[in-house]
Amino acid sequence: MGKNYFSLFVLSTLVILVVEMIALFWLYFPNKEMSHFNQALNLFTWIFHLDFILITLLVTVYFSGQSTSFLASILAITYVLIWFSSFNITAFDASKRLGMHRNTYLFKTVGLHTLISGVLVILLLIFNGWWDVLRLAVSV
Repeated sequence: MGKNYFSLFVLSTLVILVVEMIALFWLYFPNKEMSHFNQALNLFTWIFHLDFILITLLVTVYFSGQSTSFLASILAITYVLIWFSSFNITAFDASKRLGMHRNTYLFKTVGLHTLISGVLVILLLIFNGWWDVLRLAVSV
């Protein structure tokens, strides 16, 4: 692998920021009971403290040079599961006070999030040329 970690870091950071902002707006706008954007922000970001710990461990394991690919894989899978489930947990938590509109809100948030995420995973598995792009980006 090359030493082009900084550009990969910047690209990953920008992608994550855009995705998180879309998720926050997606949680906030359909919910009529939320009067402030900070409510959605507080509900959504609490679980990312766990991700911070996992990423710290993952980077430490990666740069230690040990043959701990199993541990790195487990940490990476746990990170992705927390990242995916945080949206759904927040949507369930935000829907508690909606009453009659709860099911509609859950369909607009959890249902569509699961559908879109499933389609993206299937597309990533079918069109596996993106691995070559990632290898090329890291090797430059």
